[in-house]
Amino acid sequence: EPNKLERPMGIALDDKRHAYVVDAGLRRVMVFDGLGLFSHSIDIDRGFTSPVALAVSPNGDTVYVVDRGDIANEDHKIVAFGQDGKERFRLGPRGPEPGKFNIPLAAVTGPDGALYVCDSGNFRVQKFDSSGKFLMSFGGVGAELGRFSRPRSIALDPQGNIYVSDAGFGNVQIFNPQGELLLAIGKLGQVSGPGNYRLIAGIAVDEGGRLYVGDHFVKKVEVF
Repeated sequence: EPNKLERPMGIALDDKRHAYVVDAGLRRVMVFDGLGLFSHSIDIDRGFTSPVALAVSPNGDTVYVVDRGDIANEDHKIVAFGQDGKERFRLGPRGPEPGKFNIPLAAVTGPDGALYVCDSGNFRVQKFDSSGKFLMSFGGVGAELGRFSRPRSIALDPQGNIYVSDAGFGNVQIFNPQGELLLAIGKLGQVSGPGNYRLIAGIAVDEGGRLYVGDHFVKKVEVF
């Protein structure tokens, strides 16, 4: 069954509204057209420890698979594939230096094709160009705004601002394209009221600039 999924971990869309799903059970990236019909797949069966997310370039030319690795190994990486399934380049492995990662959990691409990675265990966001060249990073561990505790997910709005969810703070921090903090939304809260989160998880921003925030514990999605 070409449409069957086993353990989908992440989804991304290109400019043609094709949907890309990384499936950790099938060890494939499944590609569907704008109607949701299966198109083709990219095999990631070999060389991945724990694929958890993916991003795709706006033109659909490059698919980036995020491998979070595990505590016991150094296999923390991003692998870029072409639509033909051939590997183009990889970033990593584990480490604190630019271009290396510690438990990367999410990635997203910008309109110019730049890749942004939520490098969770290094408490930062890293930015690369479409060929994998390191461009910048921002963040760091800390309790003050502009830093991170448990960054979980990342999204971009149409203006190129960068949104990062943080399960430790229970908020979403918004940065400008230069990585400078603009605003923080939400807080940790025991009740499920608007802007209160117990276990903030995935976020997304649509073409109109609306922000969608999911909470695993309360089982809700809030829209801003």
